[in-house]
Amino acid sequence: MAPTKLPASFANTINTGKIPVTANISVTPTYIDGTLSCAGILRTFRLTVLPTIIITPINNQVVCSGTIVPAFTPTNDAGSFAGATVNYTWSVSGTGTSLTNGSGTQIPSFSTLNETNGNLVTQITITAVYSFNNQSCSGTPFTYSITVQPGISNNTISANQVICNNTASSVLQGSTPAGGNSNFTYQWQRSTNAGNNWNDIPGAINISYDPGVLTSTTMYRRIVTTDLCAGTGTSTSNAVTITVGLNARASFIALKDTGCAPFVLDNSVINLQTFPQNTTYNWYANGVFLGAAASFPGYTITDSKNDVLIKLVAVNGCKADSLEHRFYTYPTPVPAFTISTNDGCGPLTVLVDNTTPEQSLFRYEWDFGNGQRSTLAQTGSIIFEPNPNFGDTTYTIQLKVMSSCETMTVTKTVHVKSKPKALFAPNSSVGCSPMTVVFSNTSPGIGNTYTWDFGDGTTLQSPTAAPVTHTFN
Repeated sequence: MAPTKLPASFANTINTGKIPVTANISVTPTYIDGTLSCAGILRTFRLTVLPTIIITPINNQVVCSGTIVPAFTPTNDAGSFAGATVNYTWSVSGTGTSLTNGSGTQIPSFSTLNETNGNLVTQITITAVYSFNNQSCSGTPFTYSITVQPGISNNTISANQVICNNTASSVLQGSTPAGGNSNFTYQWQRSTNAGNNWNDIPGAINISYDPGVLTSTTMYRRIVTTDLCAGTGTSTSNAVTITVGLNARASFIALKDTGCAPFVLDNSVINLQTFPQNTTYNWYANGVFLGAAASFPGYTITDSKNDVLIKLVAVNGCKADSLEHRFYTYPTPVPAFTISTNDGCGPLTVLVDNTTPEQSLFRYEWDFGNGQRSTLAQTGSIIFEPNPNFGDTTYTIQLKVMSSCETMTVTKTVHVKSKPKALFAPNSSVGCSPMTVVFSNTSPGIGNTYTWDFGDGTTLQSPTAAPVTHTFN
């Protein structure tokens, strides 16, 4: 006999639930021949019907060019069932995004780009695939769109500036941006370390910005956002730099400020300290311009006890700076002294007075000619002893006055007389009357006057030590 088919209801199995539906079916074959019926062996099998799942609707999106759309996992109405999984397939059409056809448990992140003046649209169709026991059922496809609007453009600022320290800069002018649905928000930023770090400027939220007075070089830029173009869709302008020039700085080192005439002032005496911000170095001597140079042009103080005021003016277009220093030449010593007397009987006390001008500037060496020496400026009284041999003595007082440049000497003499001692010798001491005798005066000393008494009532006054003659009767 012909085999019997399963009922027609098994051909149209529908699962309207959210999880797999399983039915256990037992079949017993029966052989029938007329009135004769023979039952066969019972067979049992299981029939599983997977659900058709529906993706939760996804809203169409409008984004700004440059926006990174994050990865996301679609949701669906499938219930939890052990061993069952849900994956997705998607297809992409249109332009404006980097997403390509694919499959997986989630839609990956993708970038957007619109360099046109109009909108670009990408259509994304997602199909949920329900799998169980190596069987899969695809759900109803769902399509949504990503509209990519043009990003923010024409975001520029101007301009670079060079200003002096602690002066006001010009206003930074910002252009009117375009794109990004035109509801613009501004935030200005600045950097004081050559753009390595940027910080928002509190309150700087207008299309242009006035930096005001600056004391250091600063960079600026403008961040533009809209309610649509935020985050990765923001626009950063070009950066401009306001260079703050330092004020000029004048400095030199006077290695020596006093010298001997002629005192030559050159680079060995005046050591200029240069600075990068300076452009010109102007030199003056007592107000007279010497020249402009990056080293001292030179000057000579020709006279002793003179001076000159050297002035340096550093210039760079901002605030100038100056430094001045006075240089001197040593005075030439003019040695002089007085003595209370230059002649007298010994021991003779002589007051010596140093009358050298500007005594404190010099060093002194005294030699009094009697074995006494001194380095004092004032020595007071000096005692000059008489000649022990009864002769007169002339002492020479010498004063040396020394400066750092030269030594000058002056002398005076002191005549010291000894006490007189009478000495004479006759040429004969015995003879006949009348007897003429020549007496030689051997008394020491000079300047003496002599009184001769010959013992016979005769006397003689002599102003010199010349021999005298007398006749005895």
